[in-house]
Order: sequence, then C-alpha cells, then structure tokens
Amino acid sequence: MYRTILLATDGSDDSFEAAERAADLAAQYGATLSACYVIETRTAYDNAIVDPEAVGRALREEGRPRSRR
Repeated sequence: MYRTILLATDGSDDSFEAAERAADLAAQYGATLSACYVIETRTAYDNAIVDPEAVGRALREEGRPRSRR
C-alpha cells in the first residue's frame, strides 16, 4: 500500500505521535520512511534586527535530535 512515507516534524508532542504512526506504517508495509524537521524562520527576522548567523545557529540547535519531553 505504501512505498514511501514522508514525515514533517516540528518537535511538538503531536509530531512525536505522528512519527510513531509513520514508523509503524513503514514497518508494516516495508516502506521507506524519510523525515524533515520544519521550523518557522520568518518570526526571528520580523521581531527585531538580528544577526542572521545567530539565527542560523539557534535554528540548527533547535533542529538537533532530542528525546521526547
């Protein structure tokens, strides 16, 4: 039924549940599971004058794997 599954995650509790479901589906159907971490970048630039390098570092840190809260 499924050959490829794409999971977009933002690190929220709901996305952890979606990841578990996606992993179960991939295992059940022998599908390839790919994931991407989704972040909102616009607000970092809208709120103040900021250093783009500092924003990039913060976004990379936010996107690093971590355990479920």
